[in-house]
Amino acid sequence: MPRQSSNEQSNAYDSVDPYLAFLVFAGLGLGTWAIGPQLRLTILWIALGTAVLLYAERGYLELDYSLLNLGRGALLGLILSLPLLIFLKDPLHAMARQLFVTNDVLALFHRLIFIAAPIEEAFFRGYLQQERGLLPSIGAYALAGLIYWLPTTPLLALLIITAAMGVLGGIYGYVRRRYGLTASIGCSMVVYFVLMVCPGLIDAIIEMLV
Repeated sequence: MPRQSSNEQSNAYDSVDPYLAFLVFAGLGLGTWAIGPQLRLTILWIALGTAVLLYAERGYLELDYSLLNLGRGALLGLILSLPLLIFLKDPLHAMARQLFVTNDVLALFHRLIFIAAPIEEAFFRGYLQQERGLLPSIGAYALAGLIYWLPTTPLLALLIITAAMGVLGGIYGYVRRRYGLTASIGCSMVVYFVLMVCPGLIDAIIEMLV
């Protein structure tokens, strides 16, 4: 839920407004339409990360770290994503190649697990949800999916991806509310790993064994 204490309300303008930060993110997404996907994603993640650092500098970012909560989030992410991997491995692999423009599974692992998941969760759940509530964070996360995929994706696929990002945003938001930010980061890490990394990893292992 949004912060409600009088002290926090009195400092409402001490940090970058999350809506303004998201508008900057969206503007960069549109402004970098024509450049390479890898550089474009780097710029977008830097924008989110900068907003999070400005927010965290004021002492408002609540990590709620514990191994138990991290494990809870990771387990939920596995339960959520494993059936999709079983039935949609090839389409998921194609999506990962299209957005990240690489067949390097290790590079993809590094980008998604150590960069995308922590930065996105810190911004959308640790910052935007904390300041504005669950529903705005879900809507913004869905729009982020639109911004990520817009330059290279047909309209129907784009609508499906945006809706899926909204559903994931709702799940991550619930996990954040119930178990804390650490849990939502763990959940996102596992979902990214299973849906975006594992399809290519499975194919690479099969090629090695054949």
